[in-house]
Amino acid sequence: MDDTDRKLLDVIQHHGRGGYELFGKTVGLSKTAIHDRLKKLTARGVIKGWSARLDPAQIGYPFAFLIRAEVDLPTNREAFANVVSALPGVQECHLTSGRWNCCLKLRAPSAEWAERQIADDIATIKGVVSIQVDTVTCTKKETLYLPGGPQTI
Repeated sequence: MDDTDRKLLDVIQHHGRGGYELFGKTVGLSKTAIHDRLKKLTARGVIKGWSARLDPAQIGYPFAFLIRAEVDLPTNREAFANVVSALPGVQECHLTSGRWNCCLKLRAPSAEWAERQIADDIATIKGVVSIQVDTVTCTKKETLYLPGGPQTI
């Protein structure tokens, strides 16, 4: 990945709907060259996909919860991660070190819905020892943006 790729990645994260012409003007390449670079970055897995950022409250998910789970065995952790990753409302699932070795972000239409989801679908998964749930009261920053590479930091 060269500096032009890094600059292109930065531009598409800010202006994903800008189109090849805008991307090309910003990084100094033709639309064809932009197309080729984006195709290569996608094929290499640098670009995972394209999506729209939605306002969760506007589409019926105004509640957010951070859930930490203690899962007893490594094999159970993997199974836990696979099951919760498929549940509606789970936006993130991370395997971590320490006592709370699985962390989730859950979006929900109501606190009651989340409570049922946690009690019925998450806490009952094989290997779950304990769960700690925090309700998000205010989100100050939520982004997928990353600088185009360590060289730009």
